[in-house]
Amino acid sequence: MTPQRKVLFPILCFICFISLGYSLSLKQKALRGDTDAQIRIGFNYMNQTPSDWASVIFWFQLASDREQAIPCFWLGHLYQNGLGTPVNLSKSIYFYEKGASLKSTDCSKALAYLYDKQFRHLEANTWKIIYLESSKHHANRSSLDNIGSLSSLEHQQAKLLAAEIKSSWLVKNESPILDPITKAPEFRSIALSNGNYYKGYIFRDKPHGYGMVKSNNGETYFGHFKNGRMHGPGQQFSSDGQIIFKGHWSNGKPLIK
Repeated sequence: MTPQRKVLFPILCFICFISLGYSLSLKQKALRGDTDAQIRIGFNYMNQTPSDWASVIFWFQLASDREQAIPCFWLGHLYQNGLGTPVNLSKSIYFYEKGASLKSTDCSKALAYLYDKQFRHLEANTWKIIYLESSKHHANRSSLDNIGSLSSLEHQQAKLLAAEIKSSWLVKNESPILDPITKAPEFRSIALSNGNYYKGYIFRDKPHGYGMVKSNNGETYFGHFKNGRMHGPGQQFSSDGQIIFKGHWSNGKPLIK
């Protein structure tokens, strides 16, 4: 070994050792609940060649469960475009809406485009309104000008829907949802007494706060719970992903106007 190599070899070993220690430290932080670490690892898997989409979904899901907006946007994007998972627009909308409730204008914008592609112009304009109201100083305010137009009456309906959605975020933010480490309430998955599967926030062994329940017949509900019952804003989907009901619930029952 040449003198130059003798000098370079220990330096390279030291760099590799430091890099390995950094990676292990980052993953340890992520597994302990550090959302910044979870998001960084997710992006690392996304940016490698080829992208490891399954790992991206895993780490972004962990960060999303801790109310982080950035992974919500990317999960919505992955489910919308079938990256690492089959296309699932119901899940895509769920994560986009969750991200929007966490003040992500990217999620609001994505919802406007998604609904417009489905020719659901009322919903598209509702999210366009939310996006514009949330990004008054945003450089790309004109980027949604091509969203399908509405009649004056429909536009008023869209404004009312936008106001209702934003008010529901206040209800969500007032829910006693704390970091899972505090255990009051905690985030976990449980089997309910009726055989249904629940994943979300638990308080005193009951669903309480934001969560998802999947019924034995394949129907799925995403939304708020109070003392074990669906209560507050939520959406119910059929087994094939069609919306059954979207709106507010009270003591386990939808409030149908």
